Amino acid sequence: MRLCTAEISLYPLADEYLPVIKGFIDRLSAVKEFEMSVTTTSTQVRGPYQQLFTLLGSEIERIHATTGQAILVCKFLAGDDIQPGLHSDNG
Repeated sequence: MRLCTAEISLYPLADEYLPVIKGFIDRLSAVKEFEMSVTTTSTQVRGPYQQLFTLLGSEIERIHATTGQAILVCKFLAGDDIQPGLHSDNG
């Protein structure tokens, strides 16, 4: 299984943007196949290519449908040996 690491920044164009971002991160965190690192400016997620891309597509569609406009900035790195960030909220 090929893995991909994505660095993601979400910018909901709404007054109440923090719950939108928190919900997005919580839904990503619920996927047991993903390794994550959350910082104040971005979230890094490592997981299987197809699962990661499918979830990101459905999440931005959900956010656009519920929040309206939002910007999702992603950078992708290929490879199984790339580990998410230096910071982890996992303890």
